[in-house]
Amino acid sequence: MTTGLAYGERFTPVAGESCNADATVRVSILYHKQGVVPEGAVFYASLSASRETAESGQALTVKEGPTPEEATVDGIPCLHFDSGRTILAFPKDGLPSGRAPFTVSCWAKMDAGSSAAHVFGYGNLAAEGGGCTVHLSENRVTDVGGCGYDHGCDLPPGKSATAWHHYAITWDATYSRIYVDGALVSKQDRAGRYMSLYNGAIGGSYQWGDYFSGHIAAARIYDSALDESGILSLAGEFSPVVA
Repeated sequence: MTTGLAYGERFTPVAGESCNADATVRVSILYHKQGVVPEGAVFYASLSASRETAESGQALTVKEGPTPEEATVDGIPCLHFDSGRTILAFPKDGLPSGRAPFTVSCWAKMDAGSSAAHVFGYGNLAAEGGGCTVHLSENRVTDVGGCGYDHGCDLPPGKSATAWHHYAITWDATYSRIYVDGALVSKQDRAGRYMSLYNGAIGGSYQWGDYFSGHIAAARIYDSALDESGILSLAGEFSPVVA
């Protein structure tokens, strides 16, 4: 059985069904990884238990606007940001800097009809290659790196930012890679990047605002460039259930 199964999609085996050899290998990998999340994030905020302290220990501060609202949407515990100048800021201490590799990861669902906006990231976006923020428009995702180091691409066919998706950006000291729902969608050389130690933000840009309207869950930063299996594991953390 191979019809309807695309790389990066989740698959639940059904008793009595059979798969050919190729599909069996692919399905076993994807199914095994579902829900197994890599440990060791230097920043992690589930955005479901507390809006004052991240699970990794950093203080979360409402920099501007009203406090985002706690919600559970399509089975995912999250916070809703209404683009009313709301940002949850967190300190720069302990975040990857300079030429150290990193991974920025989050789940997001943009409100229909809202403007393109920054979702989650850190660093100095006013410096050349000095930051990394996940930026979304309805059909596009961008690694905003600052001053000529932006790296963007269209979302895969059939996907819209107004539905839940997992987004991840990695940098291995040479290449910027963008993943959507566990699948690599774009790769560009960004060897000159040099991350500035600067505070981070959820729901917008710490420096520029550009406020996000929608839901965000499971915001993470790693001090390594996770490989594809690690990204796929993060993408399997939730299975959105749409009523």
